[in-house]
Amino acid sequence: MNSIGMMRVWSQARHLRFTLLILAAAVCRPALAQSPSPIRLSPDSPEFFLGKSMQILEDPRGEFSYPNLPVPGWSASPGDSPSYGFSNSIYWVRFSLQCPASGCAEYLLEMGYPMIDQVELFEGTSGAHRVLGDRFPFSNRQIHHRNVVFPVRPSPGLNEYTLRFQTTSSMNLPVRLWTQRIFAEKTARENLVLGIYYGIMIVMLVYNLFLYMSVRDLSYLYYVVFLAGYILFQVTLNGLAFEYFWPDSIWWANACLPLFIFFGTAGSLQFSRSYLNTGRTAPVINRIMIALLVLTALGAPVSLFLKYSIAIRAATGIVFLCVLTMMAAGYICLARGYRPARYYSIAWTVLLAGVAIYALKTFAVLPENFFTSWIIQIGSAMEVVLLSLGLADRINILKHEKEIMHMDMLDSRLRMLEATSRFVPDQFLEFLGRVSILDVQRGDSVQKHMTVLFADIRKFTSLSEQLSSTDTFKFLNAYLERMGPPVHKNNGFIDKFIGDAIFALFPESGDDAVRCAVQMKHELEKYNRHRRQSGYREIDTGFGLNSGELMLGTVGTAGRLDTTVIGDTVNLAARLEKLTKYFRVSIILTDFCYRQLKNPAGFLFREIDSVRVAGKEKPVVLYECFDADPEPIKETKLNNQSTLQLGMFHYKAGDFQEALRIFYECKSADDRLPDLLLDPLPAIYQARCEKLISAPPQKWSGVSRMRR
Repeated sequence: MNSIGMMRVWSQARHLRFTLLILAAAVCRPALAQSPSPIRLSPDSPEFFLGKSMQILEDPRGEFSYPNLPVPGWSASPGDSPSYGFSNSIYWVRFSLQCPASGCAEYLLEMGYPMIDQVELFEGTSGAHRVLGDRFPFSNRQIHHRNVVFPVRPSPGLNEYTLRFQTTSSMNLPVRLWTQRIFAEKTARENLVLGIYYGIMIVMLVYNLFLYMSVRDLSYLYYVVFLAGYILFQVTLNGLAFEYFWPDSIWWANACLPLFIFFGTAGSLQFSRSYLNTGRTAPVINRIMIALLVLTALGAPVSLFLKYSIAIRAATGIVFLCVLTMMAAGYICLARGYRPARYYSIAWTVLLAGVAIYALKTFAVLPENFFTSWIIQIGSAMEVVLLSLGLADRINILKHEKEIMHMDMLDSRLRMLEATSRFVPDQFLEFLGRVSILDVQRGDSVQKHMTVLFADIRKFTSLSEQLSSTDTFKFLNAYLERMGPPVHKNNGFIDKFIGDAIFALFPESGDDAVRCAVQMKHELEKYNRHRRQSGYREIDTGFGLNSGELMLGTVGTAGRLDTTVIGDTVNLAARLEKLTKYFRVSIILTDFCYRQLKNPAGFLFREIDSVRVAGKEKPVVLYECFDADPEPIKETKLNNQSTLQLGMFHYKAGDFQEALRIFYECKSADDRLPDLLLDPLPAIYQARCEKLISAPPQKWSGVSRMRR
């Protein structure tokens, strides 16, 4: 490059440096021009809000130190009480005081937010340095006050001060300057207000505790838990707890606030659930409240093990969510006409709106001022008064409900007496010698000779599996509605409905029971015709009848009685009903019942087997009544009767070959009939004979063993 080119490059570089110097001066000029306007002190101005006279510098990495603070970066305070929400940055604040030549009295520099961890005060360039905050024992404070307070005595002329704020809590910077007299008066007013406020809260706590002990309504206990947590939260937030309760417990003072927030919120959620009865009035939001309750209950102990900055953010966010949920619960219950929700909605709207406003102030969405700083105290005081009225109204509601409940109970008892006859037959009471169900005592019993009838639907389980629970009950009621009248027409009464089974008693004669079974079978045929026309599957019912001695009486506990019928007579009748499935017949009765019939010739009977019941030695002869069978089957059974009896004679005598031949004759005589119209008994005995021929018994009595 030649010399001329070199000179041109040098000239351009010189112009570039000059331009950069001009720009730097332009950048630095605003910073220098923005130095804080000094606050002029005078006896006529005993108090100052320094916010608008401060400059603030954010130190994101905490790398600045006094007095080597950068010139650019300072900005004017956004208001009287700057608030930056939760921040990891360190904030520097500077301001100037202009003291007249005559001198100034001692002032008190107050940090209006008690939850600041560390505040350092630097005076001028002398390097005078003081540090306070809740990271240090309360005894370190020269001025014993819940807020950090520095005594300052400005010298005549201009005095410059710099504050360094560092905290894991919300970064609120309400800096105020007071004369000692005005500060003392202000503190006295605050203490009076706080004393009244906490007095109200404690009185309400004790009052509701006594109410709980009096009426044993858990709503009051939950409210006491909420008040206890809320009071602890407030005294911690206001700095009073650090001043009076744990002034030397640094770790606890810096960790307990989220715990109290979670604790109080859990109490308020449970109180809301109980007071509003959300399990019944608002089931969906009740489940949400249960989830939040579990979250807050777990959050309380866990918060002690988390960093404070994380715990307080989580607690504040969860509280805000709980506020919205509880307000929604109140409005939903109010909209659904739940009377106690009136006071609840008003009271909690006032309080929870205050909590929401305070949370927004904490997150720096709203500015800090007297209203946002004290809104929780204002709202909670109003809430206590309103909820006290609500709880008192709740007592009146409970009293009124108890009176209504008492009247309903009397009416219910009268209706119950009338309805009891539908559950306990009048005949049962007559046999016990009682006029009314009220006269029945546990252990009342009487022994009677009666005929027992068991009727049960075959394959009911498979049938019910095809139906819904509603359809199953409709089917059962339609079925029992048809089966019940024949019992009453034949001088019997139904003791119990056991699912699909009917247990009926006939005190006069076995003829009534047999006649009833035949009529019930005919009613079943009519019902099946209706079911066929409606496209439903037909059903079949088996009937077991037995006569003998039985016991009628009452069993149970002092608080729960039931009527029952017990005895071998009952058990055998139930077993016979099950045997109808094996023999594929409809009605089976024992010889006990058969022998005591007044008119056995009035029915169609045939002997079908001799059985020995488990636990009994004497065999029981079983008979079939086939009056209700379809005509073709009835005709077949009548035609087979003599041949069948001859076959059974040889069968009982142990001549199985001859019995088998005769039973084959019965079966072959029926070959012309469809399978559904065949007499099932010859085939049963044919199978028995073939088995006995292949494995002859060592001892044969002709009696079958009833194993169930």
